[in-house]
Amino acid sequence: MPLSYTILGEHRLIHTIGTGVISDADVLDLKDRLLADPAFARDIPQLTDVRGVTGLDVTPQGIRAMVAHDDARDGGSVAGGLAIVATE
Repeated sequence: MPLSYTILGEHRLIHTIGTGVISDADVLDLKDRLLADPAFARDIPQLTDVRGVTGLDVTPQGIRAMVAHDDARDGGSVAGGLAIVATE
């Protein structure tokens, strides 16, 4: 699974790790898994580490689908903030 996450309740943080090639379906799957997790809340900050990502297979159509997904479910915002760790 190219995108995995852990909700660190004691720190109020969602830690996401990306590895390999990330596709549109992978991002939508992560969003669905987070929304289904009873520990998830929109106001929990997210730290995403993509240093292990070797490629992106994300399309413009996929980005539109991701935005529509967020708008339909939670208004589209990340209320808790988002930080991404990456390399060059």
